[in-house]
Amino acid sequence: MEGILRQELLRLKETERSYIREIAKLRKGSLQEKRIKGIAYLYLISSKKSKLSYRYLGGISEEELKKLKEDIALRKKYQGLLKEVRQDIKRITKILHGKRRAV
Repeated sequence: MEGILRQELLRLKETERSYIREIAKLRKGSLQEKRIKGIAYLYLISSKKSKLSYRYLGGISEEELKKLKEDIALRKKYQGLLKEVRQDIKRITKILHGKRRAV
């Protein structure tokens, strides 16, 4: 049983590294549309050292906008999966090291 858990732990750690690499390749932030006098302006919002950064995306084509939205959605998906993997790593580590309540 312990051998299986160790193999699973190694697999999860490799998966964690893979997700971290993929997340690093994708753009950070989220999109926000502001309307000023009825005209829509698109901004990319990201945080840098606990400060929000708003970057105006003027003149962006529909194709670029679609790619940006896909990248942001994919990044959020990977972040969710990474969180699950880290919880599993924590759970298996507790089981292997004999701590109680590894649920």
